[in-house]
Amino acid sequence: MLALARMSTGLFFAISGFYKLFTQSGYERMAATMLEAGIPFPLISAYWVAACELLFGILLLAGLMSRLSALVFTVICLVATATDGIHRIPQGIGAWEWLDWLLYLPEVLYLFLLGFILLLGIDGFSLDRIILRRCRSAIGKT
Repeated sequence: MLALARMSTGLFFAISGFYKLFTQSGYERMAATMLEAGIPFPLISAYWVAACELLFGILLLAGLMSRLSALVFTVICLVATATDGIHRIPQGIGAWEWLDWLLYLPEVLYLFLLGFILLLGIDGFSLDRIILRRCRSAIGKT
C-alpha cells in the first residue's frame, strides 16, 4: 500500500512538473498563481517549483530518496495550501464546513499521503530498499 501511495504521488508530481516546465500554458498558469499568491520572484519560483516537482517526482516514483522527496513535496503542498488553496474556500461559512472544504483541497490530501511516506520511509518496491540491502550485505562481508 505504501508503494502505491509513493508511486502514484511521484507520478502526479512528475507529470505536473513536466507540464509546467515544458508547456507554455502550464508555465503561465503556474507563474500567474505564484504572482497572485504573493510568492517572491514568481517567474523564477515557477520554474524552480516545477523543476523540483519533476525531479523529486521521478525520484519518488522510483523510490530513490523517498523521504527527502516527500519532505520537499510537503513543503510545496504546505506553501500551496497557505498561499493559494485556502483562498478557494468560500468565506462566511461555519468552522465545520470550512474544515470540510480544507480537507477537500488536493494539496491537503497529498499532505496525508506524504505524511505516510515520511513516517514509514522505504517500501519493498523502492530503489532505496535495494540500495539499503546491498549496503548491509557489503558491510556484513567486511
